[in-house]
Amino acid sequence: GDFETTVDGADYDAEKTDAKVEVKDVNGVEAVVTPADGTVAWKFDIPEAGWYTVTFEYSAVDESKADIERLFRLNGIIPYSEARYLSMQRTWVYEFAGETREDAFTTDVLGNELAPDMHTVATWESYTMKDFYGHYTKPLEFYMEAGEVTISLQGVREAVAISSVTVHSVEKARTYKDVLAEYDEKGYKPAECEAILMEAEMPDSSSSVMIY
Repeated sequence: GDFETTVDGADYDAEKTDAKVEVKDVNGVEAVVTPADGTVAWKFDIPEAGWYTVTFEYSAVDESKADIERLFRLNGIIPYSEARYLSMQRTWVYEFAGETREDAFTTDVLGNELAPDMHTVATWESYTMKDFYGHYTKPLEFYMEAGEVTISLQGVREAVAISSVTVHSVEKARTYKDVLAEYDEKGYKPAECEAILMEAEMPDSSSSVMIY
């Protein structure tokens, strides 16, 4: 059945944590700040054996440009090769010259628009375990036995703040028929409104400095 349990980042397992961590307020949220090396671990009680996914709520804690990388372990073991590494991307914002499309970009002497400068901002983001290399698009699944389970992250690159770790059962996609029946029962109708146009060239933020 559906199951979800969350452990606060600050409630880490001290016995299995060797990283020099610090519990502090990060962007208004209590979190455990972990350095670029060492391991931090959390314990969970799993009610029944089955397939689960893992989600971390995280925030960068500095203005470095590198992504945050960690080694993932379940009960002290890397489950399989695709789950070995995880990369938590930073949030990048653009420094546009103006607020409208007409004046957003500076130009060179030939009139060509130039890509705007970018900088990182520390915001809270959600990361669900996925294939580090991008070969698989769906969240990674892990078989867990009933009882106590330990999830740990070992530092590889960059410090990070973790506010919570969530273990949840794998969600099965509903059929179109079932969703349509629910919508009909609730009386949902097609929206009658004009299309909203947004400038794709002026995003609020991105997950990579290579997107411009």
